[in-house]
Parts: sequence; structure tokens; C-alpha cells
Amino acid sequence: MERQLILLREQVKLARDVYAAMSTRWNTPMFQHAAAVEGPHMASVKLLLDWYRVDDPVRANPPGVFSDRRLQTAYSHLIAQGTPSLEDAYKTGAAIETELITLLLDLTGDSCPRDINLIAQALLTSAQSNLASFTRLVDRQRGSLADGRERRSSLSTTLVGAGSGSWSTR
Repeated sequence: MERQLILLREQVKLARDVYAAMSTRWNTPMFQHAAAVEGPHMASVKLLLDWYRVDDPVRANPPGVFSDRRLQTAYSHLIAQGTPSLEDAYKTGAAIETELITLLLDLTGDSCPRDINLIAQALLTSAQSNLASFTRLVDRQRGSLADGRERRSSLSTTLVGAGSGSWSTR
């Protein structure tokens, strides 16, 4: 459980930091909103770390700096991936949310303490909402295709490559 909380804290920071960078680069409401909501999410996870007396991996790390070297590498990769175009930036956001959802699903259920489960459920709902928003925005950037299922299938294929655990530390 401790390892998962540490990972969650840094992955939420990763999301916040990438979204803040994409907000600066693209100046879109989605990235502004996503970066803003990740701050309170980080605070929620910090409360759990404090409660369970787990050292905070984030400490006073500035944006873009991570204790886990894999997440440090991931940050650089995600920034590079989201910089060429707004569509690429939205795909990057969707990949981040997909990774967060996978981690959060591991923290929900009967085997987790109730306090962790409640916070994980709230973060999961937010991540699912963000994923849906990023998916819609990717579709808008691509223009409408004749068949909505084809759009979803195309994005799913993209996300499998982008968020396939290549930067996960699970």
C-alpha cells in the first residue's frame, strides 16, 4: 500500500506539472482546468501519506522534478510528446489519465482501507472525467469521422501506444 501511495503522489504531480506546461504552451481551458484540479488531488494524497506516516517523495520538488527517475524520464517524454500540436497535447493528457486510472483502480476495492478507497474513488471519478474530455478534444482536433466507433477505436489504438505502461513504475 505504501508503494502505491508514493507512486500515486508522484503520478498526480506528473499530471499537474505536464498540464501546467501544456497550459503555458497551448493556453487552453482544458489544460488550465486540469492543472488546477491536480493541486487539490496532490493535497489529498499528501494527507494519506501523513496519516500513514509515509515519507513524501514530492517534498519541495519544483515543477518537472521527480524523485522516481522513471517518472523524471516520463515527464520529459510527455512534454516532448505534447508539444508538436494541440492534438498531440490532448493525446498526452489522455495517456496520463489512462495511467492514473489504472493506478487508482488498484487502490479501490475491499482490500484497501476505507480512507484510501474514498480518496481513490474521488480521484478516479475525476480522472475518468478528464479522460472523456481529452478524448472529445482529440476527436475535435481530428475533425469528425463518418463513424463515431471508428473515432473511438482510433483513439484507443493511439492510447494503447502512448499509455501502455512505458513510463509506469508499477
